[in-house]
Amino acid sequence: MLHPFLEQRSIAFANAAAAITVSRRGALTSIPTEAEVTALISGTDNG
Repeated sequence: MLHPFLEQRSIAFANAAAAITVSRRGALTSIPTEAEVTALISGTDNG
């Protein structure tokens, strides 16, 4: 079982990755990088 903080962080990361993915066209081309997901979570612009 994950520590509650790690569990919440994992869920937030997955949700951010999904949000980026559904905003793009294509299968492989829609998968975000770790940097893009981290930027979305932190509220910074990485592009």
